[in-house]
Amino acid sequence: MRTRLLCWMFVYLSIVVALGADLKEVEKCARECQAGKEKSCQKLTQIALKNKNWEIRRAAVQKLNDPATLALIAKTDWEYYVFVAALEKIGDPVILAEIYQSQKDWGKRRAVIGKLTDQGILTQIAKTDSEEILRKTALSQITDPELLMDIAKTANDVNIRKSALKKVGLSHIRQIQLTVESKWCADELSKIVAYNMVGIPVSVGFPSPDENTLALRLSIEGEPIAALYLNKGINIGRRYTGAQATAHLLLEDFGIEYTGDSKIEPGTISGYNSDGYKYPADAPVCAAAKKAAEDAIQVLNSFDITYHIPEQTFVEIALHDQDLWLRAAAVRRLTNQQILSEIAQSDQESLVRRAAVERLTDPAILSIKAQADSDLVVRRIAVENDHFTDQSVLVKIVRTDFVRDVRQAAMNKLTDPLLLAEVARTAKDEGMRERAVGRIMDQAVLAEIAQKAKDLIVRTLAVKKLTDKVLLVEIADSAAEANTVREAAQERLKQLK
Repeated sequence: MRTRLLCWMFVYLSIVVALGADLKEVEKCARECQAGKEKSCQKLTQIALKNKNWEIRRAAVQKLNDPATLALIAKTDWEYYVFVAALEKIGDPVILAEIYQSQKDWGKRRAVIGKLTDQGILTQIAKTDSEEILRKTALSQITDPELLMDIAKTANDVNIRKSALKKVGLSHIRQIQLTVESKWCADELSKIVAYNMVGIPVSVGFPSPDENTLALRLSIEGEPIAALYLNKGINIGRRYTGAQATAHLLLEDFGIEYTGDSKIEPGTISGYNSDGYKYPADAPVCAAAKKAAEDAIQVLNSFDITYHIPEQTFVEIALHDQDLWLRAAAVRRLTNQQILSEIAQSDQESLVRRAAVERLTDPAILSIKAQADSDLVVRRIAVENDHFTDQSVLVKIVRTDFVRDVRQAAMNKLTDPLLLAEVARTAKDEGMRERAVGRIMDQAVLAEIAQKAKDLIVRTLAVKKLTDKVLLVEIADSAAEANTVREAAQERLKQLK
């Protein structure tokens, strides 16, 4: 065993010594070559090309400067590290392209792509290379908008086309030509596109060849879901109150399709059946189709189609358009607080006011809308707005608003312990009183509620949060106190022992 170990150590040391000698030879040849000795240059080249040890070859390559020799090594040397050493010293895009074509190893080809700067060569790789990872790597280095647009339209891989389109965007688009293929509510589907692309004219018809026009084709696959009428277990008919639909949004110039899916469960939109549809099954399918279309169309927002539109265009639509949905869509693009305030206070449609209140930052206007708007959703949105924090108004809403959702939204933002105590003692809504106690941590406030609140449940909840043992004993021993409150005090004392 010892002899074998010594043999191995001898072999290892021999290799190290030989390697050191070869590296010294490389250094010597490099110095002499630099001094003008041709034979030393030739020897250095031969070492780089033929030495059996890849570390020696790499060391020699790092000393070489001849483009032809470096290209030959990059094309033919099987060792990756020698290949990289040669590649690092090559900058000619033509030679890099030749090396790329000569390599079958995708890792080496990817390293070549990392060196390429020629946008045309990178474009060709992104469009046609057989390896997905290489196509993606090439695409990541392309910055020329025209080439990106060319890739988006002509690349073999649809995912590369999608990535290129997302990278270049569609900010040059000035109008949309829409084709709708649907058995259900085609007009409403057209409006959905218009609402999402507010500020861009949308026309229905055949695509225009204009390069500033985006041709879209929206097609819907849908079917109703039937629910059975049963009477004492006997099937007496079918009612189509559910549906499922898939929307296909095709960007025709790019051959790129996006999809959206939706399902309406039976019974969830039964009220729609009286809205003028010829067949009862049409209502749920139409609802599913519109939801699916919304889902598919959302992707258009990532392409910056409306990025170039000046805010004044949205202002004009938000203030003057007859279509309330279009006004609401335009409001969601506004930042002008004066205009938003005007719309929030004056638009007759609650849908438009909701959109405006969502974007408001003026606490005074938000306070007015939270307390006085006729629409409960507008009031709730105003309360939930991060810029509305007035505790005195919030407590008023908790106590007086006639809609529980609005009261709940206000309660969620109420933090003042004294105001929470006021809610716990005086709010008409039992749920609000109980939630208020749950939010209070101040022991003095809890003690006051436990002793003075009229609501038995509220007093009990306050007692369960007390830490004052003297007060708890007093409550537990009080003959005048209700049994529930005394029992809560006794239980709390046990917990605090």
